[in-house]
Amino acid sequence: LKGIVVTRRDNANQNLSGDYFVQRSISTLILNNTGTTRQVNVIGDTLKILSALEFANNAVDLETNGRLVLASSDTATARVGIIPTGAGNVISGNFIVERYLLNARKWRLLSAPTIRIGQTVRNSWQENGADTTTLKGYGFLAVDPRFTSANTLGFDARGNNGSVKRYNPTTDNWDAVANTNVISINDQQGYLVFVAGDRRITFPGSNATRFRTVGTLNRGTLAPIPVAANKFTVIGNPYASRIDLTKFARTGVDSTIYVWDPSIGGAYGLGAFNTLFKSGGNYVNQVASSIYGPQFSTSNFVESGAAFLVRGNTGGNITFKETDKAIESLVANFAPEERKWLVANLQLPAKGAAAAVTLDAALVDFDVNYSNEINDNDVRKLVNTGESVGWKGIERDIVVDRRFTPAFSDTLHLKISKMNLRNYQWQMRLENMDYPGKQAFLLDQYKQTSTVLNMAGETFMNFDIENIPGSYASDRFKIVFRQQVVLPVTITSVSANRNNDKTIAVQWKVENELNLRGYEVERSNNGKDFTTLQSKAPEHNAGGAFVYNAIDPDDKSGDLFYRIKANSLSGQVQYSAIVKVTGIKTTTSVSVYPNPVIGKQMQVRFNGVQAGIYQLNLVNTAGQVVYKSSVNVTVGTSAKSVQLSNDVAAGRYDLLVTSPDGGRTNQQVIIQ
Repeated sequence: LKGIVVTRRDNANQNLSGDYFVQRSISTLILNNTGTTRQVNVIGDTLKILSALEFANNAVDLETNGRLVLASSDTATARVGIIPTGAGNVISGNFIVERYLLNARKWRLLSAPTIRIGQTVRNSWQENGADTTTLKGYGFLAVDPRFTSANTLGFDARGNNGSVKRYNPTTDNWDAVANTNVISINDQQGYLVFVAGDRRITFPGSNATRFRTVGTLNRGTLAPIPVAANKFTVIGNPYASRIDLTKFARTGVDSTIYVWDPSIGGAYGLGAFNTLFKSGGNYVNQVASSIYGPQFSTSNFVESGAAFLVRGNTGGNITFKETDKAIESLVANFAPEERKWLVANLQLPAKGAAAAVTLDAALVDFDVNYSNEINDNDVRKLVNTGESVGWKGIERDIVVDRRFTPAFSDTLHLKISKMNLRNYQWQMRLENMDYPGKQAFLLDQYKQTSTVLNMAGETFMNFDIENIPGSYASDRFKIVFRQQVVLPVTITSVSANRNNDKTIAVQWKVENELNLRGYEVERSNNGKDFTTLQSKAPEHNAGGAFVYNAIDPDDKSGDLFYRIKANSLSGQVQYSAIVKVTGIKTTTSVSVYPNPVIGKQMQVRFNGVQAGIYQLNLVNTAGQVVYKSSVNVTVGTSAKSVQLSNDVAAGRYDLLVTSPDGGRTNQQVIIQ
């Protein structure tokens, strides 16, 4: 039996045991005993609940005897429903509460929904140091540079950075814990933990695992959790149930919730903060993810075993009550009627069959009821561990800017940070922003370019970050609203294709050609620096349409980029989209020698690769970058010498090499 079990015995105690049921588990246990004697005892073998423990009335006492498990799997995590108030419902004994973690090497922001004196990080999440070869599917290996063979600090192995961290509000940073042997699992509201898998896993592998804690459960209305003014505070979900973010009470605390999302997060994909902000009566997610759904989906819940961050404004507290528990989850698209939004999504461009990846996002919400001054309607930016984007403010940076409807010359200042030397793209999405006479432009102050934004749809713009101050400047981009002008021509499409003789055929289609001086076909080797290849006179310069063709006779074998420049009689200039012709494939490779590396001197050989800046990242078994640099490589075969510091410990590493076009290779390296 694995279905729903309802206890109904009146005026008598009732026993339950795991050996009453198939695989010692049931889906749901509903306690519905009545009468003056109405205790339910869990005896014998451990009993697993797979879905829910429910109290059908306020007159049932439960004695777990430490044998009741709230199980967690890849399909469900068991929860304790709302416990009715009343003289009954006495719960005695410990629970074993599980939290399933998917197969991936990720950071997680976790909390413990149980209370027990003496329960430490080591004897719970590390399974008390259980044998790494036999314990399957539970716990994790904690690493730290302070590890010793005597294991007095509780860690399982040496690593360049600690894999268990707690938030320090004074420094606004995450500090590695000093000793998992002694730090209580309940000492902090939540811990940031790097999890590769269970206690058997070794680098670079990963697998799914379960964390479990033992103790009594929080229930009822709990003591207020203090939140300092102008500081972030970690808050753990206190219940063995998901909670509804719209319900719990807060005083002197911003409404915004910052959750750690392991399904997003920069070039290494180790996770990042996702902002849940109020829109109407619901929370919506700032960045699309596999956990929280498409961008701006309703996201009102935090699961059992998870923690999140809030920020105090005047300072106050958060109070949880029993009815804050959520019965069902809801993830649905959120599309409020006629919201006027501008969304700036920072992305890694699509490559081959792989879709574009959103790294971070910033939003502007326009409404006549908002002010252009930064106030409590705006959402403060929490900078991520990887690439980050927000709006620059005078006193603070924000991620959701709620403003009055845009006027001519209004400027939105984007702020980028923690960028890598690689190719990115902006996905600018404007919804219901087609104001008569107004046009938005994305300005790149480094390249001195201006891109027209679609006022009721998406616009994409690729850009590179180079090792040049202006290229990685935090204020490189801004959005300006200007008066619309009538363009001299509409370029409806542009294409470029390599012919059999290696020449390139360029074609562009136009409509509404009027008062045009002519076209220039421009070519680039890098997609940034263009030169004129040839010119074309207009064919239908009185409002007509035409298809133009041009041939590039140069048989260059590398990647080539083309665009069309249209010049009007009045001096106005406009550009088409950029199209790329992929270079003729050649055999390329990146290798390390000698391998194993001796004396911390590593040679990286590049064979047949494209010229440009390559980013090198040496990553340890905990997924942490221990060495980072960039090298300039010319076409052909070349070798670059890399001197590692003495701080890089001996062991196995991955050398991640990122090419100028964003491609990545991975070379396993042994450091002696």
